[in-house]
Parts: sequence; C-alpha cells; structure tokens
Amino acid sequence: MPLHFLNPGMRLPVVPIYTNGFASPLPLATRCVALGRMVRRFIDAWEGKERIALIASGCFAMDVGGPLRGWVDTEWAETISNLLVRGQYQTLARRATEERINAAGNNSGELLNCITVAGAVGKTKPLFLEGDEGNGYAVWKFE
Repeated sequence: MPLHFLNPGMRLPVVPIYTNGFASPLPLATRCVALGRMVRRFIDAWEGKERIALIASGCFAMDVGGPLRGWVDTEWAETISNLLVRGQYQTLARRATEERINAAGNNSGELLNCITVAGAVGKTKPLFLEGDEGNGYAVWKFE
C-alpha cells in the first residue's frame, strides 16, 4: 500500500528515497547521479498517466549545532549553484567528495539529495535556482 501524506483524504502515492547525508561513509556523489538516472529510467518506463514529481530537500553548505555553527561556506555554496544552473551535474558530482562536503559543515551532505535529482533530470537545466545562506532551492521541468 502506498504511503500518503498531506491530506489523508487525498490519495497521493509517495516513494521515499533516503540518502545518507550525515554519517561517514557518505555515498559517492557519482553513485547518487546513477541512482537518479535509474529513477528516471523507471519514470520513463511508467505507463500510467499520473504526473510525477521529484522533490529533494537539504542544504549545500551549513553546520547545525557543530563547531562551525553560524558559518556558511559561501564559496562552496556558490560553486554548487553555478554548476547546477549550468546543468554541469557530472562536474558537481566529481567535486562533491566526502572530504569537500564535510569541510562545508556537518549538514552539507544533504547536497547528495539534490545531486540524485540532478541525475534524474539529465541535461535539463533548472528553470529557477536560488541560494540562501548555504541552502539552495531549484525547480526543473522535464518531459
């Protein structure tokens, strides 16, 4: 039976995918891209008429409650945003090593969620991308 959220009366099937963004060893970002591509192949093979949304949440460069609390690795966050807006997802995946992610703060592994979605959108560039204090918000539309 599918999971439902928001309004219990609304029959909204949800398939959650959890990515470890906190505890070492983090998954390789290139594996997250591959996971996104696998999800896209599943979506492309889906014969139903339903609209499908991929949603990822998380931050790019932030430390929550750790020794770097209050500091934002703005250089890394801007690098991520620039690579995303240009659709350079493979480059982002290569640069998003566990060491680099951890240097940006203890919560920065959440970037892997976005990298997974980037794998699913392929070469499509985001329609909208906004960075905010180490967080990022993006919207893609793909056919």
